[in-house]
Order: sequence, then C-alpha cells, then structure tokens
Amino acid sequence: MAIIVEEGRKTNIFKMLIFVLAFALILLGAYYLFFAPVPLVDVALNSDLEMISDVSKVDFDVSRVTDSPIFRSLKEYVLPSLPTEAGRANPFEQF
Repeated sequence: MAIIVEEGRKTNIFKMLIFVLAFALILLGAYYLFFAPVPLVDVALNSDLEMISDVSKVDFDVSRVTDSPIFRSLKEYVLPSLPTEAGRANPFEQF
C-alpha cells in the first residue's frame, strides 16, 4: 500500500490579491452603509419650513367662500348612499 503525498501547493499571489481586494471592498461598503456619518438634513429642511410658515400666516375666511353666490349656486349631483345591511350574521357560515 502506497501513500501518495502531494507536494505543498504553491499559493497563487494573484488569486490571493484579488481575494484580499474583494474582501476589503466588502468591508468598505459595509462601513459606508452602516457606520458612516449621515449628512445633516437640517440645511435642506430650513427652506421648506420657511415656506410652510409663510402659508400658515395666510388669513383665510371660510365665510367668504360659503356665503358667496357662486358657491351657493353649485348643485350636488351625487345622491347620498342609503344604509344597507353590512353582511351576513355569521361570516364563517357555509354558502
């Protein structure tokens, strides 16, 4: 019975370098995805909040709309829905 012992494999430097670079890229991507500082959002929100505050200062009188003759001349073309039975008494009962 013969035992065949292979000589030690030579490590391919090119394959090892590609593996290390791929692993480094994965680690770098994980860092930027999970641990990188988030840019501040306050700068973008300030202009939007200023516009909202301008809109909230508008004086709107509802009675000017509801008392206008044009608003009163509008007709309602949709009939109100009639109340109906909401389903079966036992929804799990066989048909």
